Amino acid sequence: MKENILMLEIPINNLLHQYAYSIYDIDYIQEKERNLLQFFIEKTDKSNINLEDCIIANNIISEYLDKNDPFESEYILEVTSPGIIRNLKKIDHFKQQIGKVINVELNKDVKGFSTTKLTAILTSVSEKYIIIDDIKIYYEDIKLAKSTYEF
Repeated sequence: MKENILMLEIPINNLLHQYAYSIYDIDYIQEKERNLLQFFIEKTDKSNINLEDCIIANNIISEYLDKNDPFESEYILEVTSPGIIRNLKKIDHFKQQIGKVINVELNKDVKGFSTTKLTAILTSVSEKYIIIDDIKIYYEDIKLAKSTYEF
């Protein structure tokens, strides 16, 4: 499944860039009754995404998938903004959060932390790990990471 998503990201992102959009993330969720292909988009200038933007991007993505669909099973296409609180999966996602508080759930205990769930300021990002509270956490030890937002 992951290979199919990777096959889609570059060509669809190139199409979306023509309309000043970019892909933040793509998910394929398999459920009992239906499958869901989710595209999380943002504007290249980082301004807010609205419903009209999602409709435009949905039409672009749908047209591409009609001709180049790598999935064998049926699915529902969903195009949306990544929201205020965003999943952090890629190095670029983490880089956008340097100096900000993030939530991290770890796969296992990491030296220096007494819990597998923590909230701390992200101070550094590299190709192999992030640093929060002066502790190095490798990407493979991260189960889930999200940005935070104070209301």
